[in-house]
Amino acid sequence: MAIRTATKKREVAVTSDLYEVLQPFIFVTRAFGFMPIVCKKKVLGFVAEWSIGYTIYSYLLGLFMMFVSMNGLHEDFHQSNSVRMGNTTVKYVTLIDLGEVIVTVFIGIVATPFKLKHLWKILDCFHKIDNVLPQKKIKEEQRHTIICILIAIGCVLFVLTYELYLWGEISNRSGLLWVFMKRYFILFSTYFMVFIQEMPYWNFTRLIRKRIEALNHALDAGLEIFKSLTKLWITPIKTNKKSNSSNFGSKLFGGLTIYQIASFPVLSHQRVVNLMKVYELIGDSVDATNDFCGVSILFIMFSCLLHLVVTPYFLLVEVANNGYFIFIFLQFSWTMLHCGRLMVIVETCQYCLDEHQKTVDLVFKLLSCELQEDVKDQLKVFALQLSGRKVRFTSFSMMKINRSLLTAVSIGEL
Repeated sequence: MAIRTATKKREVAVTSDLYEVLQPFIFVTRAFGFMPIVCKKKVLGFVAEWSIGYTIYSYLLGLFMMFVSMNGLHEDFHQSNSVRMGNTTVKYVTLIDLGEVIVTVFIGIVATPFKLKHLWKILDCFHKIDNVLPQKKIKEEQRHTIICILIAIGCVLFVLTYELYLWGEISNRSGLLWVFMKRYFILFSTYFMVFIQEMPYWNFTRLIRKRIEALNHALDAGLEIFKSLTKLWITPIKTNKKSNSSNFGSKLFGGLTIYQIASFPVLSHQRVVNLMKVYELIGDSVDATNDFCGVSILFIMFSCLLHLVVTPYFLLVEVANNGYFIFIFLQFSWTMLHCGRLMVIVETCQYCLDEHQKTVDLVFKLLSCELQEDVKDQLKVFALQLSGRKVRFTSFSMMKINRSLLTAVSIGEL
């Protein structure tokens, strides 16, 4: 009953094109407990709805991973035959490092069903935007999504498998291979789930960017048409040959003269109003994404910051103690992986913010054109909307996610 109250609206319409793009990442995240929804085929498309069965599966999976991982970590911490915790400093650093992973995954699984109302808002906004500005190259976008997911999973699996193999070899020499696998295999699987947990945020952010690009394309098309008409308008004035200009103009656009074409609105009043509605929906989808992923992204960003402190520490320890190259490479790989996960989140948001800035630039360029008064007045309102409703990616309004965050992290580490 509590979950039903929290989710309120339990389903939302999804177009077939949008479903094709969402299907790969929904399948992956749902398998690991972070997206307890199903999409059912309807006459006019699909309907995404909350699934009680997948919610129960997510909670059971989260409880199992948390208790088994914590038990293995606790056992290795207190036993004399510890596999990974050779001294006191390493014990506490490892405990904080891996304990944070367990908490991040568990909180993400528990919180998701209570945030589904924001997911419905995201999908509803996408549905309405696509009705005005249909998305193109759907198959290519789906293929791009699959490739991104496979690359991310491949990189994470490589590093995790590499570390699992190295510690397994060390444990095998000591006769502790089974002990190591019992204590750490599920914990390593939980570590893998942290990276899966990031997928909804950068996927939805990327889809928002695609819709801002569609908005910019519509504005840019209007600007290009105006430039073309302006060139046609200037040509006959310079020649001062009325007969030639008239004959030339009669061959264009179904026999309309250049003077008639130039008097047509490049962007109609209603078109600008529709684009403003699209921008409002984009703003709503950004807010809904921040709300839906707010808890997870807060823990994930804290995880990135923590691991970018802990992992270089282990790397420096290995280098300072003239450690084996395979262990130095392992810590280097982890450092690069955590840098990569931070960069993926930040750069995806930054690309979206850059695209939003293009929207602002296009609107102001259109305002400098000789448009009809009602269109220009509406563009002025659009400009006010852009300045008053800016696109911001945040976590509970405490942390802005853009490239300035990378600077802050770098300075903090230095």
